[in-house]
Amino acid sequence: MATPTPNLNPRGESVLRTLIEAYLEAGEPVGSRLLAKRFPEPLSSATIRNVLSDLEDESMVAQPHTSAGRVPTERAYRYYVDRWLKAQAPDPELEGRLAAALDGLELDPESWARHASRTLAEVMGGVCVALPLPLTQSRLVRLEFVPVGPGRLVAIWVGSLGEVDHRLMDNPWNYADTVLTELGNYATAQFAGLTLAEMRSKLLAALQAGAVEGETLRTRLQELASRWPEEGPAGDPPVLVSGLGRLGGLPEF
Repeated sequence: MATPTPNLNPRGESVLRTLIEAYLEAGEPVGSRLLAKRFPEPLSSATIRNVLSDLEDESMVAQPHTSAGRVPTERAYRYYVDRWLKAQAPDPELEGRLAAALDGLELDPESWARHASRTLAEVMGGVCVALPLPLTQSRLVRLEFVPVGPGRLVAIWVGSLGEVDHRLMDNPWNYADTVLTELGNYATAQFAGLTLAEMRSKLLAALQAGAVEGETLRTRLQELASRWPEEGPAGDPPVLVSGLGRLGGLPEF
């Protein structure tokens, strides 16, 4: 069901805009006295409190607790963006950075996605979340196996561009912690730089060649690799996140 459009008069709009801009600057609930000082027209605190009450009825502002000022709601931010923000062409330097970051789709898609998300996070001054690419395109930096109970383990794949993927898997052999650690160390040493598919192929080739050294490890690792799901659970994909360090500069944090 669609949310009804807020019914704000010009004074209500002016107070809302002033409140949002004051909150974005200070990061603290805005009281009626501060609004009266910042408001372009002379208004008493009592008049502003009445307007704030009307804005609260429209779900445009909220009061964290009784003695606090008001903060904008998500609906208020949406209204501010739709009403007062106008699209502007970026300056030439910024446009060049964006063009370089968002071009090159013919290149390695995983590298492109990570670079583009990082650039957008820098340009927008916030956090950029991007859907990841399949694990089959990731190259191994480190592999670990962690037991999570009888007959179960988590395989943790650290990829070449910093991506971390995990899979909950069966452990019907009930390998001990020390064996799982040894398997992870062996895989990291022997198969760094390979995709999961390439790692499987190399394991099979080594086994078929009858290599003696480390055969037990390779056999166990091949059993684990063959059971690794190609994709994560439906509806719960991993993500690429850029710009988390900027969260501390936002008013909500």
